[in-house]
Amino acid sequence: MARLLIPILTINLLFGMVVKRGDRIVLREGEEIDDDIIIFARTVEIRGLVNGDVLVLAQKVEITGDVDGTIFLFAGDIDIDVIAARSVLAGGGTITLSGDIINNVVLMGGNVSIAEAATIGKDLRLFCGGADIDGEIEGMIKASAGKIIMGGSCQRMILSASDVTITSTAKIDGDLIVRGRKKPNISTGATIGGETKWEPAPSKRPFFTPLIASILRSFRIVFFIARIIFGLVMILLLRQYLVKVTGTLLTRPWHSLGWGFLSLIAIPVLVVILFITLVGFPFAFLGIYIYTILIFLSPIIVGLVVGEYLIRLLWQREMPHPIPAFLLGFILLFLFGLIPYLGLLIRIGAILFGSGALLLTTWGLIREARMRMMI
Repeated sequence: MARLLIPILTINLLFGMVVKRGDRIVLREGEEIDDDIIIFARTVEIRGLVNGDVLVLAQKVEITGDVDGTIFLFAGDIDIDVIAARSVLAGGGTITLSGDIINNVVLMGGNVSIAEAATIGKDLRLFCGGADIDGEIEGMIKASAGKIIMGGSCQRMILSASDVTITSTAKIDGDLIVRGRKKPNISTGATIGGETKWEPAPSKRPFFTPLIASILRSFRIVFFIARIIFGLVMILLLRQYLVKVTGTLLTRPWHSLGWGFLSLIAIPVLVVILFITLVGFPFAFLGIYIYTILIFLSPIIVGLVVGEYLIRLLWQREMPHPIPAFLLGFILLFLFGLIPYLGLLIRIGAILFGSGALLLTTWGLIREARMRMMI
């Protein structure tokens, strides 16, 4: 389902959809959206009917209405209690799911709760720190998590987790396969129709695994150092430009998020089209160059904004120079980005917000320059 996200959004961008931005977006009970909808906001509440797909990037999301299509959510706090929806793909810090989901559900987050009132017509896939599953899953459950408590029903379970508890209310029609450091705790009364198999996590990994992990860590450290150096150079040489970019992100965060999201989809699509046309090869390489710059610079911009915000919040004053703010914010952003699952969302958010602010500011400066040339 995740592979379908880019084609779906690209087609909709070509043929139109409803786009809403703001601090708080509410679709009230009785209201109806007869199309796909994209929402960028701090708080989102959907209580009405959406006759299409829903894509939301926000801080907090609550959906209690009816969605005829697929729900794509990325937020810190997610509460889905839909009357019905086709499928769900969500990533967030805390995710609660209830209601009737016709097809598959994919959830990525810190803590995930599948309520007893939830019904999932096909498979459930989880990537999370902890999961509490009490609903009815008509297909298979496949999960990678730290801790899993299973009290619902499903056809089959394949789990990779360090702590697995199967409660007395659980009903698994087929096999239960667990890979982890200790055996699953299966309560009396739990129903398991197939084989129960525990695969201990290997104490020794293949020799190439530490090598790959070491290479990835090295690349991460190299990019971390390179971004710090580049950020310091930008502050020294392009301070006024950075002030404009950070000002855009602070005053127009949801516009930045929207532009970042759309650009990171539109640029690859445009590059592919240019490559196909052959004549557009030089412009395709230019698109790749711009795309790479946006991804590289975005965490620098967001780190500077985070640092300035924390200094104002904690010390109630502004620093005379942005370098301490940049170092504080960027290092914190890097450290939080190392947290499993949540770190991925933080890195994606930094790229979306930062690239959008860069594009908005640069486009604004280009328009100002053109206006001055025309005068």
